Amino acid sequence: MSIPVRKIFGFIIIAIFMVVAPAVLLTASGYRYNWKKNSIEKTGVIRIDSAPPGADVIINDRIQRRKTPSLVTALLPDAYRIRLKKNGYLSWEKTLEVASGRTTFANDVVLFKDALPLLVFPMDALAAAMTDDGLRTAYAAKRDGWIEIGVRDSAAEQTTLLARYAGNAYADPRLAWSPDGKRLLFRARRETGGDAIIVYDAAGADEPTVFDKKLPTGIRSARWSPKSSELIVAAGNGLYRADADRGTVAALKLGIGMADAIEIDDAVYAIRASAEKTAIIRLAGATEEIAAALPAGKFRFMDAASLPLMVSDGISMTFTVGASGIEDSIRAPTTSIAMQKTPADGRVLMDNDFEIAIWSPASHERTVVTRLGSAIMSARWHPAGDYVLYGTREAITAVELDDRDGINAYDLSRVGGLLDFAVSPDGKTLRFVGEIGNQKGLFERNL
Repeated sequence: MSIPVRKIFGFIIIAIFMVVAPAVLLTASGYRYNWKKNSIEKTGVIRIDSAPPGADVIINDRIQRRKTPSLVTALLPDAYRIRLKKNGYLSWEKTLEVASGRTTFANDVVLFKDALPLLVFPMDALAAAMTDDGLRTAYAAKRDGWIEIGVRDSAAEQTTLLARYAGNAYADPRLAWSPDGKRLLFRARRETGGDAIIVYDAAGADEPTVFDKKLPTGIRSARWSPKSSELIVAAGNGLYRADADRGTVAALKLGIGMADAIEIDDAVYAIRASAEKTAIIRLAGATEEIAAALPAGKFRFMDAASLPLMVSDGISMTFTVGASGIEDSIRAPTTSIAMQKTPADGRVLMDNDFEIAIWSPASHERTVVTRLGSAIMSARWHPAGDYVLYGTREAITAVELDDRDGINAYDLSRVGGLLDFAVSPDGKTLRFVGEIGNQKGLFERNL
């Protein structure tokens, strides 16, 4: 090779190096040329995780090499359509913004199985109550002209019959588990008149305790005490403690009718209403004091295990009441609440007929999750914490709380006559009582 040719070749090598080296350095430093903006920009990153893992990651219709959990790098600042797909599961899809030099997270994405529910225990249920883990279902069901009260244990696949009554003996039955899961409260209207309050041993070992004949007429509320063997009952012109172990009833307060009552931390809180105002009374031993003063209305407590209490008129207002009185006033009604167990940040899931919201005791803020045109029967937290399940008269639906690009919603089952539902602690099984087509009873669906 002649000297001139070698010089030309050397100049070419140097020129290529001068062009390529900065490009390599820029790329290694996280920079790329943006042809849309005709400029060099620092790239961003998307971190994606899913439960279960192993889902295909598709970004702008291009499948990525790595499955979840996945870190996708060198993305120019822009909006990207991300889809997670796994065989046998419903897909997840969302448009997320990637910013220069920043990491965009799509963590804790739950992929729900594409599965059908199976009838595991046929029954024509009138009422049902499931334990928090969904493993036991208490029911009042019509069978062969009778009303049967029983407990279905899904883990053991066994049924315990607690009682059997004539088919027309009771109307509007309701069931509630004691806090320790050992007893069952049955409330209904008797055919002969008056309210029935009966406590059953969930294992069927002891005879049921009938309390309504030991209480005055006009029972307004009956709630389990944290002691699990006792009920706090507002009836007639008084407040009573009913002990299922002893079969006794003791008066806590007489002379004034209470609309509702609940026991928290060794104190009984009761609602005393008049045409002008509503008072929350706190009874602790011989001490009685007004814990909070509310406007006039038909207020009721929401079930709770600790302060603050939530009390709502079911029409337009909800108040939270703590040790020092009213903490928050929320201009929305509440039908039921569910405390978040994990993570333990104390968030409260609130629902009414057509709206689901989350209230944070820390920030005192209420955030609406979704509004519906169908009446909401109940709402539950998903164990993952970033999803909520709710039931209507037509379906059980899961919604995510990540509202970037709107929320994803999944119809887990079309179901009529829904009475109750629960999700297993590991988030893998949904159980519910209702009807699908001509099938009625307890159903299971893999999640």
